[in-house]
Amino acid sequence: MNKQAIIDSINETLSHDPSAKRACLYVYDYLQNCKTDHLKHITINDLRNASCADDVVLFKVINYLTGQSLPLLSIGYEYIVGNEIHLLDEEEVDSILKDDVLYFDGYPVKNWKENTFIFFYANKELEGYQND
Repeated sequence: MNKQAIIDSINETLSHDPSAKRACLYVYDYLQNCKTDHLKHITINDLRNASCADDVVLFKVINYLTGQSLPLLSIGYEYIVGNEIHLLDEEEVDSILKDDVLYFDGYPVKNWKENTFIFFYANKELEGYQND
């Protein structure tokens, strides 16, 4: 899908919600202008700032950009302890959500929710169309 097709998809799919459409186009423009390395780790604050929207609209944009209709972004999770960042794979996240406990080095972690963060990264669909 080329840049114009992506823009057309956003305009068409979100035409019923002008604020979400505008915010999504802002986020797409932001992603287009990110350095390739930054596309590997995009925070919720990056998206919030780019969208110029409130959280309700931002979550609509995130749902759209991580959904099946225009999957430009994927969701990742990381557990941060001090200066150490541990990426959590899909299997670990499923287990954490199911059991409501995070095991680190074989031991359950107290207050794991305070140190587990969501981030986003570009899918191949986006990687080929950003400006470096």
